[in-house]
Amino acid sequence: MKKCSKCKKEKELKDFRKRGSGYRNDCKECEKVYQELIREKHPKRNKEWRTKNKEKYQETKRNYYKYNLEEQKKHKCRRKTQTLIKNGKIEIDLCSKCKEIAEIHHNDYDNPYDITWLCQEHHKELHIKINEAKSQ
Repeated sequence: MKKCSKCKKEKELKDFRKRGSGYRNDCKECEKVYQELIREKHPKRNKEWRTKNKEKYQETKRNYYKYNLEEQKKHKCRRKTQTLIKNGKIEIDLCSKCKEIAEIHHNDYDNPYDITWLCQEHHKELHIKINEAKSQ
């Protein structure tokens, strides 16, 4: 059992989303209400706004990738890896640590073949370690 920081109710752990090695402080219901408020407050993030302002949204996206070379490299590598999987040159695998359903971690964005299969939990742990190493 865990107490939600927003509604102050005691709830089962399954009613909270995982975060890192633990759980969020607000329950799924309170998080949903919060997200709805954010969508109302920030209409640019809203799908409806993006649909109405398609050209402006596309321009913003283009500029982000145009001026952020690191994101361009990541995007290109991810697309190439997905193509390799689709063409059967890379096989989908389980987490290399716990043998659960896995997602791809790119060890080097210059090489789409240099990947590690990690479950969501181990992938987050790895990125936490990487970010800590960068900040030191």
